[in-house]
Amino acid sequence: MPIDEQLTNNELVSQVMTFLIAGHDTTSTSLSWTLYFLSKNHDCQDRPRKEILDVFSDRDHCPTFDEID
Repeated sequence: MPIDEQLTNNELVSQVMTFLIAGHDTTSTSLSWTLYFLSKNHDCQDRPRKEILDVFSDRDHCPTFDEID
């Protein structure tokens, strides 16, 4: 596609959906590296762990989308 060509709305939506769906490899790689670095830096683990446990203290409770937001 030439640089000066404009995308239609449908083409743009299609490109965004392709990017989001195709992005699963980059997402898994980013998550893997994040977990690796958190495992190596225990001080950095404490804050997110405390926040998660404060919000989701009941382990048997399945959170809703609103709660996760």
